[in-house]
Amino acid sequence: AVSYTWGDGEATLSVLLNNRSFSVKPNLWACLDHFTDDATKTSRAGRSTNSSAWTHIWVDSICIDQGNDTEKSDQVKRVDQTYSDAACVSIWLGDIPFSTWKAAIGEVLEQPY
Repeated sequence: AVSYTWGDGEATLSVLLNNRSFSVKPNLWACLDHFTDDATKTSRAGRSTNSSAWTHIWVDSICIDQGNDTEKSDQVKRVDQTYSDAACVSIWLGDIPFSTWKAAIGEVLEQPY
C-alpha cells in the first residue's frame, strides 16, 4: 500500500494498469516512477512486468472507483484496515532532496513527546 499526498492542481498524467489507463496527479506519478523505475509498466492483476518492482500495490485513487460515491464512502471506513493488512506500507511525501527530508525528520525526532 502507498500513502501519499495528493498534491495540488488539476493536471494529470496517465498510468496504464491491466491494459486500462488511469489519470493520476503528478505527485502520484512521481511516487510510482520512483518506486517502480517506470510508471508506464503494464500490470496484470497487480503483478508488475518487472520482477524488481512491487508485485502488488494498493493506491487509493486507482483501486477505489473515484466515480462511485458509495464505494468511496465504504472504502474510507476501511482504509485503516487496508494499511494494517498490507505487508508493506510506503510513504511518499514528494520528490524532495534527501538532505531536505533528513533535516525535516531530524527536527521531528528531536521533539520531546
